[in-house]
Amino acid sequence: MHTLGIDHIPIKKPPKGGIPVIDTVGYRKSIKAGEFDRKLIFDRFTEKGVVWQDGMEESIDLVIFATGFRPRFKWLSGLNVMDREGNILHRRGVSEIVSGLYFAGLFLQRNAASGNVRGAAFDAEYVVRRALHHLGVHSRSAAKDARQTAWRQLRRKLDQE
Repeated sequence: MHTLGIDHIPIKKPPKGGIPVIDTVGYRKSIKAGEFDRKLIFDRFTEKGVVWQDGMEESIDLVIFATGFRPRFKWLSGLNVMDREGNILHRRGVSEIVSGLYFAGLFLQRNAASGNVRGAAFDAEYVVRRALHHLGVHSRSAAKDARQTAWRQLRRKLDQE
């Protein structure tokens, strides 16, 4: 679809009823089987990290939010990073308001494929490059390596099914 140019169709708003999800790799099955490890959203940011809902404080350098298929950004309300309609103010996934805040997988983040798993991978690569640069890591291959590692892990998972 990327080669055909479908990813670059000029769409302005998300379709009513949400964005359809086509699960060809078995995510639903893996989620139901408890194969993914996840933490609930943290309670708040601190100067050096976050405080988790259980009260544990942890120092962090970078936060990557994986919010699922229904964007919910209420935890960002105090940062004024959204417009009146609740859309994130960003340029290609980089916050226009808060330095060091990045997003991947937003609808139309960089093109029409951005709102799905296939397109989000390319957005994530771009965002990781920008985040690494922000952190002072200037390796051009770091984001590509991260994406290739993720794809290898996904392929291994698929081969096991």
